[in-house]
Amino acid sequence: MPIDMIQIQEVIDNFPGLSIKKSLKKEKIISGKFELNDSYNGIRMVDDFEIEITIHSNYPEILPKIKEIGNKIDPKYGHIYLDRSLCLATEGDMKINLFPNFKLIDWMNNYVIPYFYSYSYYKKYNGVYPFGDRSHGAKGILEYYVEFFKVNKLEEAREYLKIVSKKEYKGHYLCPCGSGKKIRNCHKEKIYKLMNPEYCTFYKDDLNMILEEEKNYD
Repeated sequence: MPIDMIQIQEVIDNFPGLSIKKSLKKEKIISGKFELNDSYNGIRMVDDFEIEITIHSNYPEILPKIKEIGNKIDPKYGHIYLDRSLCLATEGDMKINLFPNFKLIDWMNNYVIPYFYSYSYYKKYNGVYPFGDRSHGAKGILEYYVEFFKVNKLEEAREYLKIVSKKEYKGHYLCPCGSGKKIRNCHKEKIYKLMNPEYCTFYKDDLNMILEEEKNYD
């Protein structure tokens, strides 16, 4: 599948410090200076980073990978993978939020900019995260689904994932959130969204990772 050059050009137009570094059959690599100038709750962060973004030919099924290549981010910062790519969010988070009309510019605006804003804020304010901080591994994935389903407990989020994974939606059952309402009068829309075939692989991968990690703790 050819990579959408219109989407790449849109990113370059909006972030003029970036340009195409390599154009290969299976991937495109854009790199250069990423200039941060963003605010949250009235606090503005201005900074710049050298970055490299790899876009696979199977995009958007395979999400872009981004690295900070200027050695500006502290290696001890928790949200970096072993290959030095940046942990922007869980894969399920990005795919569920941006699909089915995934656009590179939306990925930049919704995940890349907040990542660098959060890091700059974290450094300036001695380890404080402006948007909060999710855990790593299965717990972090469940924390995303707590936000997605708008519930309070990890166990409740896990129950919703099991329902949609096994296609065991019963609208007359009591909702796992503990509201006392039937599912059809409570979390029906969220459940239906994930049961859509376009989204099934996203949450199933997350659920498998959760169950595998929990099994290792038994």
